[in-house]
Amino acid sequence: MKTNKIFSGIFFLILIGLISVACNKKDEPNVTPVATLNDILAAMCDSVVNNTNVPGMVVGVWDAAQGVNMIHAAGIANVAEGEAMNEAMLFRIGSNTKTFTNTVMLQLVDEGLLSTEDTLSQFVPAFPRSDEVSMRMLGDMRSGIHSYTDAIEFYDEWLNNPLRVWTTDELLNISAGYPYLFDPGTSFNYSNSNTVMIGKVIEILTGNTLKHEIHSRIIDHLGLQNTTYHASGSDMPGYHARGYFTDDFDPNWPDATEAWDVSWAQAAGGMVSNVHDLKIYIERMIKGGLLSDSIQQLRLNSLLTLHGDSAYGIGLFSVHSFLGHNGGIEGYTSVMLHSLEKDATIIILYNCKLSAHRPDDLFVKFLHVLYPNEY
Repeated sequence: MKTNKIFSGIFFLILIGLISVACNKKDEPNVTPVATLNDILAAMCDSVVNNTNVPGMVVGVWDAAQGVNMIHAAGIANVAEGEAMNEAMLFRIGSNTKTFTNTVMLQLVDEGLLSTEDTLSQFVPAFPRSDEVSMRMLGDMRSGIHSYTDAIEFYDEWLNNPLRVWTTDELLNISAGYPYLFDPGTSFNYSNSNTVMIGKVIEILTGNTLKHEIHSRIIDHLGLQNTTYHASGSDMPGYHARGYFTDDFDPNWPDATEAWDVSWAQAAGGMVSNVHDLKIYIERMIKGGLLSDSIQQLRLNSLLTLHGDSAYGIGLFSVHSFLGHNGGIEGYTSVMLHSLEKDATIIILYNCKLSAHRPDDLFVKFLHVLYPNEY
């Protein structure tokens, strides 16, 4: 109910403003300002920036049936310099990277080099219980493998030595030292180790780096000009928004943009992109064109309900009728989703990581405004 009140308040303020304009123009009866959905959504973005600790954002919403075609940049991209946010800016996209890694895995399935039912023992036999874990379990987060990011020894090193360059094996060896959370295939647990392991298998099968495979198979194929994969390094490339915070607000505005070496995330979260490239990518990923029709259907049909109207599958999740992923990495949070049912796309990029204010929350608010009779 609280959410609905927020929406009503935003719409009411816009409506009151339009009524005032109309009343002041009694001599111009043919002029009737109308609050379009584009206006309302943009006002919602501005409201988040103006009323929370979110420095800035870039948002794209496209739904032809609703008459929505909007890219809106709000707030500040660089607090120290007071630079305004710009829609062309790059952001770290965190776990949205998982969709790229899993897409490459499924392309290898398409090529007959791999099966979703192949076990990990065929590639990394020394890993504990590797004969019980399938590639599909790694993709849909049902392996039971403990995430290295949940291990205290990783966290202590990550916190105290942020520029350490981690190797894939170092990360996976941490996970190997912990018992499985459950028997493989019997439950769900979101684990970065799953995707890092998929990246390792891709490199074993192809003889190339994961970066080479993601760039040649997806980025170059789609002509994405502003998207890159980073296995390591702390530098943020190109024309980018600075990123702030690591979960909690700090009034000193700590800049997290280049504070960590991204090798800790690599296959699970090492990519950079912008709203324009992500629109191209998420629509192709969901509508098809990166995989054969049969493997595309296998992926879409892999979604298993977690709770309510949300589900997770092979490197993607669904919420209501929208499919895609979200991401969070120090300084940045994001969500990219497309609905086949509505032929609609929503992408939200924040230049902050605040547990109290997430792009996912704004996405849900958008649904209430765009489809008030459904949500």
